[in-house]
Amino acid sequence: MAVVDSYSETNKDDYMHCRTGISNGQSFNNVSAGTLDSCKWYLTKFGSPTFNLVAKVYAHSGTYGTSSVPTGTALATSDTVAASTISSDPTFTLTTFTFSGANRITLDASTYYVITL
Repeated sequence: MAVVDSYSETNKDDYMHCRTGISNGQSFNNVSAGTLDSCKWYLTKFGSPTFNLVAKVYAHSGTYGTSSVPTGTALATSDTVAASTISSDPTFTLTTFTFSGANRITLDASTYYVITL
């Protein structure tokens, strides 16, 4: 399993709120073809959330690195992660989202994607 894109946790300087129906995302460029097994997000929780989280991979639209947005329907959806299992603020933890079955897709070489939570 090779890492195709990453952003060091040491660069964390702020946070975004995740709420039901609202997603946050990251664009990435797959430099070589490979199977998507998982992704990781640096997360914390506030309060006692009762919802589940999923990561979704989409085709890319916009200008990569400037105005990236997901387009179309999700190409892959991860298994669920219960928000209640995430560490509480102020502790941030790398949380793994696993893609299984038909959602273990092959990412094309030199293609831009957007992954959302």
